[in-house]
Amino acid sequence: MDTSDPFEAYKEALHTQYSQLTSYSNLILGAGYAGIFATWSLTKDSLGKASASWVGLLIIVSLFFFVLFEIIRMVCTTVELEKQSKALSNREQYLELMAAFAATQTGMAHRLRFVWYVFFSISFLTAFCAAAVLACAFVGQLAGP
Repeated sequence: MDTSDPFEAYKEALHTQYSQLTSYSNLILGAGYAGIFATWSLTKDSLGKASASWVGLLIIVSLFFFVLFEIIRMVCTTVELEKQSKALSNREQYLELMAAFAATQTGMAHRLRFVWYVFFSISFLTAFCAAAVLACAFVGQLAGP
């Protein structure tokens, strides 16, 4: 890629920032899941049945959307890498295939980014609600009967 073109350099920087943001978000979500699961598993016996069930259900929904997005992203990346591999295997049509690949990759990246926003929002909100249910149960136990 020619980074002497400011437009192309900006696009590359934006792509890099998006990749880093996604990785960081996954790290934070993973740490959050670990913390909630640890807290829930250590305290579910002392929580009310409804609270423990709600926390479990919310975390399952959150984790489902998180993992589903990662699977979607993995499939999209695999398909795109296979297209690149095909382009590299045909030297005569390489430039034409890479131009077509670049055009489709941009569209796919925009669609995948939209999906990421939706799935991340659902994952975050349900995990946040699970943490809120846990916190409310703790406050209720501290406040007494």
